[in-house]
Amino acid sequence: MREIDRRFLHEELYRDLSPIREKRVVICGCEALGGWAAVHLAKMGMQNLVLIDDDEVREHNLGTQPFRLQDVGGRKAMILANDLYRLTGTCKAAPITRRLTAENAERFLKGAAVVLETFDNAGSRRAVQKACLRLGIPCLHAGMSGEGTGDLHWESGYVIPPDVGLADPYPLGLVLVNLTSALAAELIVRFLLTGEKRNYLVLRDDLRIVEK
Repeated sequence: MREIDRRFLHEELYRDLSPIREKRVVICGCEALGGWAAVHLAKMGMQNLVLIDDDEVREHNLGTQPFRLQDVGGRKAMILANDLYRLTGTCKAAPITRRLTAENAERFLKGAAVVLETFDNAGSRRAVQKACLRLGIPCLHAGMSGEGTGDLHWESGYVIPPDVGLADPYPLGLVLVNLTSALAAELIVRFLLTGEKRNYLVLRDDLRIVEK
């Protein structure tokens, strides 16, 4: 019988994640989607995350992102990396607090088993998309709309949505964040276990998850 880390007892009784625990997962964006997806992955027992975000925590982030009042002004990637280790004792996330660009994207993403891209602008999304294509790294793109839809789409056939010029802060519901980020984490784990790639829409108002 395999030895089970009791910190992840319930997840391990559900399925054996030991073959993928040390796979490198790069998360591009530590805001609502990327931040909570990182928490989910760490609490599932994933140990090797890379967190890329150059932004600081702002007060209006506290309602939808995994940060506390005392974190305001600090670097999101650094704070989240420290918190993931405190939450689990096993997740040693590497923070990158520089902006991801077309010039450095390949260097930041190299060596990843999979990338989760959650940026909120077309330029950064495009840099990740092109770098993953050149490096041959699978990439799950995750995003949300102001109309209450979460979108999870693997790299094949993914079309980058145009920037719509929303002011920050913008309308965003926590329920949609939680549903979409949890599903993103699950899709990453399923891919690492089985190679499965499936695309979904999360519909907040209908409380439905629909395969695309």
